[in-house]
Amino acid sequence: MKNNIIIGIDLDGVIFNFSRAFSEYCNFKFGNRCPIIYNNSDVIGWNWIEWYPISIEEEKIVWNDIKQSKNFWQSLKLINTYEFDALRKAFNNYNTNVITYFITSRIPTEGNNLHLQCINSLTQYHWKNPQIILTNKKEDIVKDLGIKYFIDDKGENCILTKEKNPECNVYIMGTNYNTFITDTNIKRISSLYSFILDIKNNKNYIYENNSIYRK
Repeated sequence: MKNNIIIGIDLDGVIFNFSRAFSEYCNFKFGNRCPIIYNNSDVIGWNWIEWYPISIEEEKIVWNDIKQSKNFWQSLKLINTYEFDALRKAFNNYNTNVITYFITSRIPTEGNNLHLQCINSLTQYHWKNPQIILTNKKEDIVKDLGIKYFIDDKGENCILTKEKNPECNVYIMGTNYNTFITDTNIKRISSLYSFILDIKNNKNYIYENNSIYRK
């Protein structure tokens, strides 16, 4: 198939609300002094100990609880159901030439192996046959796969990806914990809709409404 558009999407902080799950564990463990963070926009720092009322030791305890939790990654809720559905309808079907990879650095927990947990976390929301890549070197994967559009919420990942892949369209999901990213070559967006629209506006984008034929 010619002219495929290959895209890479981070999971947590872009698709899934990890912050809510983490804060729920903190709240259960340490009580009401640790409020549940329902909205990702209320997270104001990447490192929890810098802004949330837990110590380094308590953060380690919570991470240990998460690692011992069965199928933790399958339990995460979507940040925005409507945006995810729009993403799925635009790119997760046989009528388009977009190939999607979900790229994540999640850690293993009890239960299903990490790869399967990531798959299940997406298929439960009706994403068919998700392609998962587990790595701490996202910039290398973007280069190796020829990814044209990449989105993440971690500033450092976006910087490294753009430096190593200047031709890639790199997006950062704008939050209060990545405002330090001011590079105009990294596009700051507030929702997945902007990401979807930019890909649809690519001259090579194909969507055959009534056919499974791919050019």
